[in-house]
Amino acid sequence: MPVEGTNLPLGATVIDSTGPVYAVSVSGPKMYLSNLLSWIDRAAVETQLYQLVHVNKDTMTYEAFTILGELYDKFQLIKRPDGSKKFIDLAPAGLKERIELTTARLEKLSATERSKWNDRFNAYKARKMAHEEAIAKAKIKPSTKARKKK
Repeated sequence: MPVEGTNLPLGATVIDSTGPVYAVSVSGPKMYLSNLLSWIDRAAVETQLYQLVHVNKDTMTYEAFTILGELYDKFQLIKRPDGSKKFIDLAPAGLKERIELTTARLEKLSATERSKWNDRFNAYKARKMAHEEAIAKAKIKPSTKARKKK
């Protein structure tokens, strides 16, 4: 998987892009099983979220919160004069994605549905791990060489 961004010291990922950014959410109690498709960068299953969107000149900030008010996801889109955009991933560092199904939900699935879910779940986790490893390899490490004084 190619590295699409550069990891910043604060844990934010910056991506230069001209394509769309999608946000899909559920605020009510009826939730369908996620397909964990390849275009999904951050997922949540069986999680009610609400969003705040702030627009200030050329910058849009998106925040998704759980019903308990905990920040779950956040990003900024900055439109450049040439029409391209900068995507800055500001998702809370270290916050685990909510992608595990509850035991009750798993028990409601047929054996075939459970097998399909497990395949999608494992493929999603493998994509995420490969992407995180690629970003970690792309990080610029500080030089350990001492600077020469002039």
